[in-house]
Amino acid sequence: MGHLMRALCLAEEATSRGWDVTIAGEFGGRAVEHVAALFPGQEIVELGDGPLQLALSTLLAERSADLLHLDTYDEALDSFRPPSVLTSNMQDGMFGRRPADLHIDANLDAEHRYSAISQSDRVLLGSSVVQVRREMRAIHHEVGERPTRAPRVLVVLGGTDPFNITPQVVLALLKHPRIHLTVICRPEAQPELLRSLGADAHRVKMLSFTNDLPRLADSMDAVISAAGTSVWDFASAGIPMAIVAVTENQLPGYSSCAQHGIGFPLGTPPFTGLEDSIGAFLASVEDPGYLRDSAERGRSAIDGLGAWRVVSAWEALVQGTGEQTPPIRHPQLRARRALASDAGRLFEWRNDSSTRAVSRSHKPIAWDEHVTWMGRVLADEHRQLLIIEHGDEPVATVRWDRLGDSAWEASITIAPSYRGKGLGKSVLATGEHWFANSSPKLLLATVHRSNAASRRLFLGAHYLPHLPADSNGFETLAKWQLPSDHSSS
Repeated sequence: MGHLMRALCLAEEATSRGWDVTIAGEFGGRAVEHVAALFPGQEIVELGDGPLQLALSTLLAERSADLLHLDTYDEALDSFRPPSVLTSNMQDGMFGRRPADLHIDANLDAEHRYSAISQSDRVLLGSSVVQVRREMRAIHHEVGERPTRAPRVLVVLGGTDPFNITPQVVLALLKHPRIHLTVICRPEAQPELLRSLGADAHRVKMLSFTNDLPRLADSMDAVISAAGTSVWDFASAGIPMAIVAVTENQLPGYSSCAQHGIGFPLGTPPFTGLEDSIGAFLASVEDPGYLRDSAERGRSAIDGLGAWRVVSAWEALVQGTGEQTPPIRHPQLRARRALASDAGRLFEWRNDSSTRAVSRSHKPIAWDEHVTWMGRVLADEHRQLLIIEHGDEPVATVRWDRLGDSAWEASITIAPSYRGKGLGKSVLATGEHWFANSSPKLLLATVHRSNAASRRLFLGAHYLPHLPADSNGFETLAKWQLPSDHSSS
């Protein structure tokens, strides 16, 4: 269901932007029924028996598809690259990893774990591409003062529970008399769960599924969730939660959530100390300060634009913007740090009419203002001002401004006498190479939507849409620079 819900979230975004979307897979009748209830009118195709690649090839031909998005761990599709169709692939660390035109790992800290398949990978990584349904994004869970009533807790540990952790969690919760408990559990597992509860079974409201998880979760004081895709739904809504890893592929995400304080960590297999951990979590649920902090950490991790970013990347690929391989550094270009003695040259470049035409401010700047600005930039460790030289001749400048823990924004100016000579791609590659080190960076570029040349430059260097255009027409593009990029440039 986690894979299916991610696909549905992307279908929701793509359909709203004019795409014709078919969801296909091996689901089972119950999943198809849920899709019909959650997203009426969404086409869903059960592929059935037979070779999966053949079934998908036939469907792609029938639909005249432009793009195939895969979200599966099925190894039968690891070498599936249909001709004349772009491919987008969702992976979770090493699970579901395969060649594609676009690689997506929408997990917290994925940029630290991603392993490139080729040097030309286009990637969307980390919590910024977490896909959250609009229903969940519309929720802003209210955390009030400590309730006088018994706390309401929802347990939803997904469809796969190989370590049978659900009974352990529920029994530990029921040791606390002041609790209202709702458990979502697949029907075939419910009889055994009810038997394990014995006389306490009446204290648990058991559900096989809910078509309105957002509303149900919002009505609770806290949720206990498996460390899968549901974590991000609850985090974006600000719903306090505890998390537990129930499968191997959830271990990296569980570890990252614990490190960033998103969700109360209950443990991993073999779940020693689970009862004590649940007791500590229930105590924290009684603390309004903890609840507010927990909600804020969850919301700050997810900005709700993950589906927008993925579909925007699809559009860039389908429209053919950008090259298949990123540009490489020109052998005669090199980067150096700017010096105070470069102020005059940069002043002339900045005040050139063509430069001002594509800048946020179109006005010329005064010399005194420029000198003051340059002094601040050279002294600021969060700004890196580079001069790009061809031989001994300065031909461009690249400036990197730090905007967050790992985000840096690029500004490029080509010397007026060198414009139109095709240096832009190599200048950018040279600036990126100088800037690379052992930690991942999210490189950003703010471009006016009317500046077709700059947009082509960054898209060709494998930057992808990151933020929609603002009220002034400036959009933000981004790409991850990973440690391996340095050695391979």
